[in-house]
Amino acid sequence: MNTRRKSVALQIPDFSKGSKAKDKDEVSIWTIVSTGNAEGLRQFIKANGHASLSKRTGNFRSPLGLAVYLENPELVQIMLECDPKPDVNIADKNGNTPLHEAVERGYLQIVKQLVNTGLCKLELKNPQGYTPLMTAVYHDYEEIAESLITAGADVDASGAKGRTILFIAVLESSLNCMELLLKNGCKTNVRDNHGFTILKTIFKTNSIIKAEAIKLLQKFEYSIDYDRDYLEEMVKKSRDPQDKVYAEMLLQKKSIKEACQNPFSNGGWSRRNSVATRRISNVSEISLSFIYGKQLSITDIEECEP
Repeated sequence: MNTRRKSVALQIPDFSKGSKAKDKDEVSIWTIVSTGNAEGLRQFIKANGHASLSKRTGNFRSPLGLAVYLENPELVQIMLECDPKPDVNIADKNGNTPLHEAVERGYLQIVKQLVNTGLCKLELKNPQGYTPLMTAVYHDYEEIAESLITAGADVDASGAKGRTILFIAVLESSLNCMELLLKNGCKTNVRDNHGFTILKTIFKTNSIIKAEAIKLLQKFEYSIDYDRDYLEEMVKKSRDPQDKVYAEMLLQKKSIKEACQNPFSNGGWSRRNSVATRRISNVSEISLSFIYGKQLSITDIEECEP
């Protein structure tokens, strides 16, 4: 049961009469926000001004950060409509700004409210080295990621181990975010601190979306120049027959999509001219999951060969 927004019996002072929240026993702005009292917040701001909106209590959150944490877009909007606006980049005790918090929790509406102010520092990193966009891609929040990119977030920002956001999409098997990044012009011919390219990372992660990820790279004209030696080595030595086929097709500049749509036509995949499959002839059947969940086997292909 979610108790974060549990109602609390509370007597709100009448700030419209000019009273100030000075007594330590009187209701503070954090108490007002924690109870979700929109009218109490308006009265507090009217009586006390905006200064307290850009402060945080101890090592906790700012009032805006607390409203974000409690997923209360109404209170967030009340504070953002103040003039001047509160500091939207104040980090909490964990080093997360309100935007980090909203993204982490998947609060799309609040993310849009924050970025629409034009005041959010989109490239601020939390202690884990993640920008808000990195966090969105990590959690596969495509709509949030799109909102951040529209607001100007850097699609090529890099984090731990020198990995750009595209690496994160691949490692988390997020095809939607991967395509979103590619559509927005992210760099593809990059290496992380270990020398891994995007393509090598796809192969090494043994992801279930491997074929689809490779198809996306082909769709956006990924160059295999940095991967040629790795692919040639894979064709010769890989113990995974599926990887061998993928590597061979990439080297031959054959489209995985075309091969799946018509695997026996000219230019398509064929066991007869496949070095990879000749090397594993002792295997009776090899499932090749190329696309759309379709599977081909050596047995099926042999039956179709003239």
